[in-house]
Amino acid sequence: MENFKSISVTRTKGSKSLKISNPTSYKVIGQGKQGAVFQLTPQKCVKIFANPKQAKKEIRIMKELEGLPFMPKTFETGTNYIVMEFVKGVPIDQYLKEKGTLSNSLTKQIIVLVKAMKQYNKTNVENKHVLVTEEGVVKKIDHGSKHFIDNRNSVPYKIFRTLDKLDLLDTFLDQVKEIEPQLYEDWKKKIRNSR
Repeated sequence: MENFKSISVTRTKGSKSLKISNPTSYKVIGQGKQGAVFQLTPQKCVKIFANPKQAKKEIRIMKELEGLPFMPKTFETGTNYIVMEFVKGVPIDQYLKEKGTLSNSLTKQIIVLVKAMKQYNKTNVENKHVLVTEEGVVKKIDHGSKHFIDNRNSVPYKIFRTLDKLDLLDTFLDQVKEIEPQLYEDWKKKIRNSR
């Protein structure tokens, strides 16, 4: 079996792009500002970071959120990597666009995700970091983003904008009203003020 630890991900000082040296056959399945993700097996992937400090930060966040329904499982961590569950899904905006509808189940999962992220003072609830699997399960990826919640951003505006563009925001809010009436009141005011 090949060793993913032979893969090197670096960033030249002042550069925004990553340099990847991959002597293995593991395929790159994602790349961002902090690192690159390689698929190890059909069930596992590894995120290798350019900066060990960033790896430490993301490992800490994943441990804090471990066990929540939207979190991928973590199998192993090291100074510059995290081996985790491979989530086969599509970004939530793409999923909603393809389906054209919004289920109660998906609304409930979005509520759980947003409330948990707020509780842990984490917020990058961006469409590209929220995946929906074929089974309709929401999974949150990329936990090392610098975006944190402040009072103004304690609502998932990016998801709201997507729902609005797809003409699903009213459906979503009606479902939220049934599931969490107090949250509905809070979000309704903030949406009104942001328009």
